Amino acid sequence: MVTADTITIDTAIGFVRDDGHLVTVRGTFSVFAQAESADLSVLGRDVTNNFTVIYDYPQQIIALLAPPHSCEIKSSARP
Repeated sequence: MVTADTITIDTAIGFVRDDGHLVTVRGTFSVFAQAESADLSVLGRDVTNNFTVIYDYPQQIIALLAPPHSCEIKSSARP
C-alpha cells in the first residue's frame, strides 16, 4: 500500500468557463503535501462530484462539464 501525506485547507478554487466567466467552488479540500505525489494535477471528489468529468491522460486534459454542457459516449462499429 502506497501512502502520501496530505493537508486540509479552506479555500476557493476558480475555473474559467468556455464563455470566459469565472466559476468559484468554495470549501474544505484535501491536497497532497508534496507535488510529486501525483504525476498529473488532480482534483478530489469533493470538487469533481459537482461536474461531469472527462479525463484524457494522453493529452493531459481534465475537462469539467456542468449544465448546459454535457457529453455522450457512443460505440462505433468497426468495419
